[in-house]
Amino acid sequence: MRKAREVLALDCEVNINHGTGILQMMLPPTYKGLGLGPNDPAGARIMLRVLTLIAERVTPLRKIKRKSMINVLANIYERNPQEHIHFTAAGLSWTRGASKLIWSLRRVPHTHRARTEATVEFNPESPNQWSEWQLWDGRWWLRVQSLRKEIRKVVVRPLAPGDMKQLRGRLEQIGMPWIMEELAKLGPKARFTVPVIAIEERSPDDWEVMDDWLLIGLPSFGVDLMNRRGPYISDGRLLRWEVSFRRPM
Repeated sequence: MRKAREVLALDCEVNINHGTGILQMMLPPTYKGLGLGPNDPAGARIMLRVLTLIAERVTPLRKIKRKSMINVLANIYERNPQEHIHFTAAGLSWTRGASKLIWSLRRVPHTHRARTEATVEFNPESPNQWSEWQLWDGRWWLRVQSLRKEIRKVVVRPLAPGDMKQLRGRLEQIGMPWIMEELAKLGPKARFTVPVIAIEERSPDDWEVMDDWLLIGLPSFGVDLMNRRGPYISDGRLLRWEVSFRRPM
């Protein structure tokens, strides 16, 4: 472990986008003095630990299986360095373009079951009090504060295809349409692995539940979608939130 941390600090370049949860990294082609072939099992064990430490930074999984990381090691160091490589392991999609040194790690798209499991519910007991921190999808910690006593249920869930029309309109209203371009860059599936905060939309008089969800914010991007007035909002913001990638602030 000590040697793996040394290799990670000195011989690897790792950057994480906390808005999207995507990790980009550059690895040594081999470890200095420790080849990764079958004749150097010590070097292989060190790099296996290095790759596990890196994956742990962005995986949604609570625990990574050693077998899956052995496959990662093989894919990185035993395949043609000139070919485009894409595979999944440890809850992540691993991609390297042909003739490139940069690897990208991102969460695999949610299955229907994973989307349900990734939905976190907050039930504010009273306004202006912070909730407890909750871990969303194994990656982001969040807590919320209701600004209106009528808000009884707040949900943090993956962004969904059905949200896009409302999201686009809301971003245009607050002068941040470029966020849609940032989401588009993630790809048609990866964009739906980022968190969105929503509440059940209710009437302004009796707050009876309506069919739609009102999008409140994109917390990992730091975007508050309620910076405007609308049919169900009289004084702007409905919620405050705090978000931290991996660990609460």
